[in-house]
Amino acid sequence: MRKAPNKALEFFERSHKPWFLCNATVLKSTPITITSYMFWLIWDELDLCFKHAMSGSYLSCTRSLRYIFQFAVEAALLERKYRHVSDGWSKVTKASKSKIFEGFRVDMLRQLKGHQIITPKEYTTLKQLYHKLSIGGTHAVGGFLLKLRIGAVLHDFDKGLFLQSNEFCREVIDLVLVVLFEKYPQLKKDSLLISNAKALGLTMAYARMP
Repeated sequence: MRKAPNKALEFFERSHKPWFLCNATVLKSTPITITSYMFWLIWDELDLCFKHAMSGSYLSCTRSLRYIFQFAVEAALLERKYRHVSDGWSKVTKASKSKIFEGFRVDMLRQLKGHQIITPKEYTTLKQLYHKLSIGGTHAVGGFLLKLRIGAVLHDFDKGLFLQSNEFCREVIDLVLVVLFEKYPQLKKDSLLISNAKALGLTMAYARMP
């Protein structure tokens, strides 16, 4: 990791700091919401993303980021679907039985656009990101697997794959914040989160901040 120490710190900041900055606000929200349920459950995956990248396990890092991507989209749609149900564990229980949780579909991004949670331009960007996450972490695609080489498979550091993981993390965290803003708009006014979003290049989130 001596080859890219600054990028390693940047990756840590992107995967951890936004979560911590939002945590206090989400914790104060009672009763539980679908979005807060998602937010707490993705913490383990976010932590794993960084650890996987630092250990050279780039496939595992990308799989975790893909899971977070899917969960964030599903949470946003479930909040809309069950918006007339009082927040609380009963709402989360109802949502858990929804067909939305039976399997992620790219069309869900189109639904986010239809609800005006994301813009048409963001829809295109996120659709491309999901395609990259699928190729890079889920499907056995020859062109990507060749990049891993023997060394990377054995957890050697690969600068290109590390930087790619870092960029994937930036885009996924950006999406998570957009979803959080839908349920907790007060987060958009948090000065520390604003400066963090700007510094880490979280463009979708920053565009929604005053």
